[in-house]
Amino acid sequence: GPANLMLFASNRAIDAKVNASDSIQTLSPSASHQTESQLALEDAASSSVIGARGEVKTNDTAAIYIKAGATAYELRYDHPISATANQYFTGSTLSMAGFDALVIGGNFSSTIDAAVSNHDIVRNAGAFSVSSLFEADSNIGLSLMFRHIPNGFVSPFGKISGGAISSLSNADGFYIGVQLSALSKRLRISAYADIENQMASNKNVFEKQKNDYLASFRYKATNALELSATVRDNWNSNPPQDSTLTGTQNAYGQTTNIRFEASYDPKQSPSPTMEASLKTRYEFVRNVTGDSAKTGWLALEEIKFKIKPIHSELVVSAGRFQTDSYNSSVWLYEPSVWGTGTNNALDIKGWRVDVRTVLHAWKSFACSFNFSGSIYDSPRTIGSGASARTGTNDLNAAIQLDFGI
Repeated sequence: GPANLMLFASNRAIDAKVNASDSIQTLSPSASHQTESQLALEDAASSSVIGARGEVKTNDTAAIYIKAGATAYELRYDHPISATANQYFTGSTLSMAGFDALVIGGNFSSTIDAAVSNHDIVRNAGAFSVSSLFEADSNIGLSLMFRHIPNGFVSPFGKISGGAISSLSNADGFYIGVQLSALSKRLRISAYADIENQMASNKNVFEKQKNDYLASFRYKATNALELSATVRDNWNSNPPQDSTLTGTQNAYGQTTNIRFEASYDPKQSPSPTMEASLKTRYEFVRNVTGDSAKTGWLALEEIKFKIKPIHSELVVSAGRFQTDSYNSSVWLYEPSVWGTGTNNALDIKGWRVDVRTVLHAWKSFACSFNFSGSIYDSPRTIGSGASARTGTNDLNAAIQLDFGI
């Protein structure tokens, strides 16, 4: 039917360190209880949850689909959580009540979420978020979102656009994004602005005032040649770190990224056995922290071969990078063996190399290999802690076999 009601409850033991004042100092859930220290934490505390959710919706074939629901629950620990536990809240009880709705039409969709949070420190903290996506036709799309999450609002199970509530609290956030297609759909323009402002100052806490802007242009010059340019600028600021919280705000940091790419992929190769494609990339980074400005750049060339008879792919890339410091690093995402990848920070001066291949011998078996790393112009400290060493290269190799049944 159009409505349903769900009741839920649970009670479970939790590994925790309970101090002399009978409060939880740390929550340490673990599947391993092999040492004396681990055994001492085993099932030292417990938590219980009880709640209900009701929901109503229209038929899936309705011209405008609507689904709305309300949820309420209470989370309780048998020992109060101390302020040193670095958890979502201090105390033993957290209760919440919330409302949510989803509306979908022919060319738009909207979501609304609102909730009230109560725990032992903050009472009746209300938060809400509203988001909407509108597509007039296939050539234009617009997205909007606003969120209001006050200080002290707690939702250990909640996220907004992939961000945990705990990292978004005490701030209003506004997002607007647009995507356009023009010139017979050969030119695509994407842009967004993401602005977040803290609602109340906290003593000696990083000020949540952040602006993030991006504009991207992608032009399909021919069926084989595609050009793109992306500019992103993001900055945040913080107040003077003193007990009076007086004075004007100082710029904490600003980073500007500019990236140009050209890719050539003929799709249809004259050779019946092999296809080849090229990609050229140049990226520039500028970071300003206080009165210090640092820059960095990367020039990268990549060639990809597809060998049809043996169902394999070979990718070889090499790039030159140079930065003033780690703050102006160029971040480079690189696929590794099949199904994995890494995000690498390239800093100081050197070369980046990457070779990867995948061979599908048959449907149920694949072999992939990756060799990648950085070769620096001069010796530097690589790694940290006990594994730190001084050298001029940081190279890694991996081989992976995949079997399917």
